[in-house]
Amino acid sequence: MPIGLTYKQAKALAPCESRFKAAVDKLGGAKKWSAREISAADARQAGCSFDDVAWAASAIARTNPDIERRLRLWLADCAARVLPIYEKAGKSSAPREAIVAARQFARGETSDAARAAARAAAGAAAQDWQFTRLCERLSDDEPADLPLP
Repeated sequence: MPIGLTYKQAKALAPCESRFKAAVDKLGGAKKWSAREISAADARQAGCSFDDVAWAASAIARTNPDIERRLRLWLADCAARVLPIYEKAGKSSAPREAIVAARQFARGETSDAARAAARAAAGAAAQDWQFTRLCERLSDDEPADLPLP
């Protein structure tokens, strides 16, 4: 079952007025929207931005554990998509372990402590890679661009 918002529910999230007005206009106006729930796919098809849909999902997630779980899994998917880039250059398995831990946590398969430990390790590894790459870019022997997938 798709997850959607009515006009009234979206308004109750206290969105930025100008962004909300633009979204309402793209969705055919308040009167047309108020008669039905708008899903993320509907909003996208109508021309609403990624930022608007992500903001609404994040706002809902504050009080809806199912949406919070889905967002955690989506964030893990985003990280998994770029993991091969990191693994080509990095030596740590921490980012992969953090993605696994995030997915397990979202599904209720691990504890807060285990997730926090994996997150800290991945953050440290990612920051180390970023710092190394920055130093390489700012050196006399600038490195080649990383390949695009």
